[in-house]
Amino acid sequence: MIPSIIGVVTCFIWYRKTKASKPWRIALYGVIAGFLISAIYHIPTNFGFLGGEFTQEATAIRLQWWVNLHWVRTAFALLTAVYSVLGFKTTIEAKL
Repeated sequence: MIPSIIGVVTCFIWYRKTKASKPWRIALYGVIAGFLISAIYHIPTNFGFLGGEFTQEATAIRLQWWVNLHWVRTAFALLTAVYSVLGFKTTIEAKL
């Protein structure tokens, strides 16, 4: 996740004043949203699972939330991928 954040942020900064700024901005929003979901919910929950911090009922509820948020995070990753490709395409076309 960190390499994708670095790549998208770098491309957004480099191309923010060009025609390619819009797809890079959308890709940036997607990668930030995915990172926040991971940092706020997935990572702490994973450590809680490893540490045995939850009851059996709480584990079932947290695991269901984990799966649901994973699909949201996956959607943001796909959004980021599509708009990164569009950003590269727009950048290349502008240089031709």
